[in-house]
Amino acid sequence: MKLNVEALMITTGGSRIAILSDETASSLGVHSSDRIDINYGDKQMVAIANIAPYFPKNRIGLYQETTQALGVKEDEAVDVLLAPLPESLFNVRAKLHGERLREKDIYGIVNDVVERHLSNAEIAAFLTALSIHGLSTGENEALSRAMVASGKTLDFGKGPILDKHSVGGIPGDKTSMLVVPIVAAAIYTIPKTSSRAITSPSGTADRVETLCPVNLAIDEIKDVVAKTNACLVWGGSLELAPAMTSSFKLSTPWE
Repeated sequence: MKLNVEALMITTGGSRIAILSDETASSLGVHSSDRIDINYGDKQMVAIANIAPYFPKNRIGLYQETTQALGVKEDEAVDVLLAPLPESLFNVRAKLHGERLREKDIYGIVNDVVERHLSNAEIAAFLTALSIHGLSTGENEALSRAMVASGKTLDFGKGPILDKHSVGGIPGDKTSMLVVPIVAAAIYTIPKTSSRAITSPSGTADRVETLCPVNLAIDEIKDVVAKTNACLVWGGSLELAPAMTSSFKLSTPWE
């Protein structure tokens, strides 16, 4: 079904959401929170449908993230149809029932999170299942590898490469600033990426930024590590494990 675009000058924080009128949704066989395929030229994406009773008929409202990804403008036509549920959603339900997931199941879930095919509620359901049922050793390894494979990687040409994790927030957003220099002084390599404020007024990257730049490119990180054995940088712009740095901020048992 061809629909004209209503470009909404609103952001969703990354979620891909489309708005349809009751009548248009009914014609497509779409209910609220169903997935829809949106096709524009050679580009295609899946979005989650929201239904608005008084939205204009035969139009589709797209938030900024979606219009930018598709490269579509106001009043241009897109092809829209009902999309099947992603297979990963059935695997999320299986984990909620305490079943053990296979490696390909976990890779599918992580890929759909990164591609924004799962809603925030569905991601929360997966995290809840992990908290309740935990992870086997195999699931733990598969999830870690899937998250690494979801983005770019850094190769420093030597090893071992060390890292550290702490509880974060107010109790732990200062730990890296102490641990990283100590480890580097012992001639180990510890390139540390940290987050900005999430659960407290200031994240580790915010604190470090009062002393030195933290928004470094990958080449700059390599130069700093070559000179000092370490770095303390903000990881949000590097596309390293986007499953971790986007809507999939895991609070899983291994942390």
